[in-house]
Amino acid sequence: MPPLTAFKKTFIQGKYWFGNTTNIEDACRDCLDKYVEDVSADARRHISDQYEYFISNTEDNPSVFQLIRQNLLNLATTMKTWNQDYPIKFIQLEKCLQEKKKELPIISFNEIKQISTEIPNPLNHEELMLYLKFHHELRALVYFEDRPDYIILDTQWLSDAFKCIITAEKFQLGARRHLFTDEWKI
Repeated sequence: MPPLTAFKKTFIQGKYWFGNTTNIEDACRDCLDKYVEDVSADARRHISDQYEYFISNTEDNPSVFQLIRQNLLNLATTMKTWNQDYPIKFIQLEKCLQEKKKELPIISFNEIKQISTEIPNPLNHEELMLYLKFHHELRALVYFEDRPDYIILDTQWLSDAFKCIITAEKFQLGARRHLFTDEWKI
């Protein structure tokens, strides 16, 4: 996931009132810190001081906007999908698969191959493979070239399935008391 770019808009209306803080930038940082204190650590790791911008609602500072543009471009170029053209066909297939995902979390390769030929702009084999690899990298689905028989459309379903299988031992011990005993047999 890309880093979060935080824009802090400073409001200049008479005096600042941010508790004990007199520096507007520090006050904005404090507000952001308070806002994200209940956010998970995994989500917070995307917030970086490196991409922090203070923008006034009363003054335009062209250098700040140029810095934002440059940093966004620098960030974009580090993304795996930077400067790669992906056909609109992908969107058509994605819509079909979103509907399919509502029915079943897994789809066979043959079925996805069939669907990819039935969309208004059909995908050839190379485009389908590119689609699967691309969406696997985005974590939108799970596809392995060495195990291509099935594609997992619902990644949350896979996570939930693993939670049922792999559980910390301390939680397994308490679960034993819920096992059925002979008295429950009919």
